[in-house]
Amino acid sequence: MKRNFGTRRSDQTQAIKWKGNPISSSFFGQSSFCNPAVVQAGSCVKVNNSLDLSVVCSLGCGIQTGAGAIFNVVKPAENKVYSLAIFGLGAVGIAALMAAKIIAEDNPGVLTTIIVVDMNESRLKLAKELGATHVIDPSTTEVKKEMLKITNQAGVDAGVDCTGVLPVINEMIELIGHGGRAVTVGNPPAGAKASVEIFPFILGSKAYSASHQGNAYSKSFIPFLARLFEEGRFPVDRLQKKYSIEDVNQAISDMSAGSVIKPVLVWKQN
Repeated sequence: MKRNFGTRRSDQTQAIKWKGNPISSSFFGQSSFCNPAVVQAGSCVKVNNSLDLSVVCSLGCGIQTGAGAIFNVVKPAENKVYSLAIFGLGAVGIAALMAAKIIAEDNPGVLTTIIVVDMNESRLKLAKELGATHVIDPSTTEVKKEMLKITNQAGVDAGVDCTGVLPVINEMIELIGHGGRAVTVGNPPAGAKASVEIFPFILGSKAYSASHQGNAYSKSFIPFLARLFEEGRFPVDRLQKKYSIEDVNQAISDMSAGSVIKPVLVWKQN
């Protein structure tokens, strides 16, 4: 918490001063809402400099989190995960979906069922194009009933919640089948507590875990995602819309309205 949100270096000094007074920076290891950005060396990651920085800039928090939850936590090939449910199709959820598609392509027979849940019709449509085998809109369909129907009443082998909505998390946990794993990625409000009925978890040898930043080592994982993007297998650019820094309020408004998945603010070059 102190390193990510303390706005100071690890030795508690601050990197920026204004008129002789220290200014909070180093948020999340980098404070990029300025030009130029001030970034701790340990937070810098090298990627191929031929790539468009306004695209690959998104491979950190959010995209790394969703993709890493699949590659590093669910581990579908290693754990023989045949059915996966992803709740929430923001940048995190769609990154998880794209990662799942890659693993399914590279490991025939794994992840034959990829279910996504969201209330945004355009995002559900995009999810079908990006690898989802089934889509569920909870505003029109009872999620539990439909998911059990899809899995022949067995529940899913793995579920990843990217919403942070407590009732959704609890439903995900309930829908995990025998030997399955439920993974929390989305962050609910402080003090929120998930509900787990213990006996079915024991009887079914199930697991519930959290994932932070996709449990990834960023210095190797982000270049890995960049290579997948370069190969055309991880189309993160399809989630993006670019805005000039002067249009930041419009970018926030569009994101809040759900019309944009991953807004990217582009600074003018000095």
